[in-house]
Amino acid sequence: MSVAPVRKSALIVPQRVTGSSG
Repeated sequence: MSVAPVRKSALIVPQRVTGSSG
């Protein structure tokens, strides 16, 4: 259960960085 939130956060982090770079 601890891995579920951690993985979701990792997906949101790179998505935000790419949006800013784009």
